[in-house]
Amino acid sequence: MIYSGWFRNKMGKPIPGYEEFAPYDKGEGLYGKYSDGSVRLLYRGDTVPDKFFPHGSSVFESLTALFGKRVKILGSSLAYQQQGMLTDIFFPNVEVIKESAFQGCDKVSRVFIPKVKELGNFCLSGSKEFRFLSIPECTKIGWYTFTNTSIQGSSLFMPKVVIIPRFAFEHCASLGALALPSVRYIDREAFRHSGLTSIEIKAVGTLGEQVFFRCTKLTRIDISTATSIGDECFLGCAALKHIRCKRGMKS
Repeated sequence: MIYSGWFRNKMGKPIPGYEEFAPYDKGEGLYGKYSDGSVRLLYRGDTVPDKFFPHGSSVFESLTALFGKRVKILGSSLAYQQQGMLTDIFFPNVEVIKESAFQGCDKVSRVFIPKVKELGNFCLSGSKEFRFLSIPECTKIGWYTFTNTSIQGSSLFMPKVVIIPRFAFEHCASLGALALPSVRYIDREAFRHSGLTSIEIKAVGTLGEQVFFRCTKLTRIDISTATSIGDECFLGCAALKHIRCKRGMKS
């Protein structure tokens, strides 16, 4: 498959495709682009090992992009807490990103992973410049996946995810309006202290404890399909004025 042109999320906003990196990608494995414009093959193969970049790695310091069309799996703690120059993560065929892979890589702003099926715990947390993501094939996200990022609900597309785990969107101040069409279960504190303003969850059946704890910007929510709601689900939601729910809901 050729990855060219622009990849668009559900709102029609353009996200760069792979053509920027295609000329450098020979299909051997993991590549890195550096601040001086040079590109190096960092790992040969389709499964990048856990803890590939040791903490404080000098190899990582001037990296601006990681990419590779051959890569299918990115190991856990791959670049854990690396405070370098990395801004771009582009893997057109990756299927699994393990836990903490890019946790704390605070300058990451562009992520292109259209075939990913599973995102591990903490894997993108702390990427404070990160706003846009379209993952149409993803079925599973982990705890704290997007915590402390600038992800925007209007630019997040994950139609196959059915469970939102605990703390997944905690402290996502820019979240805004969010649509989760297939989600059936939201675990406790999933949106704790986030900037959520409204949410469309037309298939949800169960909401855990404190799911929207102190979402002070949340104004409306439709949970008409929900049959169970956890304790203090809306505690601290001072702006919430409109709730649509089913009669006989358990709490």
